[in-house]
Amino acid sequence: MGKIRIEKTYNGRSPDDCYNAAPAALEKAGFEIFKKREIAWLVIGHRSDENGQIQASIGARPPAISATATLSVSCDNLESENLQEYADAVMEQFEKELGV
Repeated sequence: MGKIRIEKTYNGRSPDDCYNAAPAALEKAGFEIFKKREIAWLVIGHRSDENGQIQASIGARPPAISATATLSVSCDNLESENLQEYADAVMEQFEKELGV
């Protein structure tokens, strides 16, 4: 099972900003939104390819003016290095949505 986890702090962005950017970012990167947890600032998506189902989630946490967002991408049938392209695509869209 492969898994990638990327954690970044976004100065001037709140957890709400990250939560609001996450659904569009995941969808633009080819993921279908599976679950949203507004109270936890968490959005989970998934997509299928020839290797099976790939899951991605974006979660955020305080402080309110420099939120830390965590992107996780995983798949039972792929190694971590094969997941990097999916993580890069989501992160690129996420940062576009945040305007950074």
